[in-house]
Amino acid sequence: VPVLVVRAAAAERPVDQMRDNIRLIAQAVGKEPEADALVERVDAAIAEGTQAMADAGLEGQPFTLADAWMDGNNVSIRAFTAGSLMGAVAEEMGLVNAWDLEGDADYGLAITDVEGLTNLGDVQFTYYTNAAEVDAIAELDGNPIWEGLPFVQNGNVHRLPEGIWMFGGPLSVEQFVDATVEALTN
Repeated sequence: VPVLVVRAAAAERPVDQMRDNIRLIAQAVGKEPEADALVERVDAAIAEGTQAMADAGLEGQPFTLADAWMDGNNVSIRAFTAGSLMGAVAEEMGLVNAWDLEGDADYGLAITDVEGLTNLGDVQFTYYTNAAEVDAIAELDGNPIWEGLPFVQNGNVHRLPEGIWMFGGPLSVEQFVDATVEALTN
């Protein structure tokens, strides 16, 4: 049986890696026209998101994407750097990924804590969580470091809706673009 091995993610080129994977899989199953249409659809969604950011005056705005979890009484924060798929998509939309942490070679992810957020300045801080888990970002309410962060003080903390697979592919990218536009422009 023929076997096809696909690199799931590549932090040095996350969006292009997704596009290449779509085309490679399509070639293997004889669905190249469908792959081209899917890539065009994703690119159109990103272009619409880019226009929405520009229309809202958010082009060039510092941005972060994170998720978090409780580790005992401590909050650990996973940073989606520019090497992450969704971090790179946000940059294609005209936002500037403000994480200065070095992410891993595949998924562009890094780990920090609440003290690590003090390096961010006034950003659009977006995060997601799962209702089945504790909203670890919400658990930071009352924490003096959290409360002193410029983006918290300026009301620039945005929880994205559940159900977007941040490590996904084209449909996840479309959902992320829509959710980011909704969060940052409303």
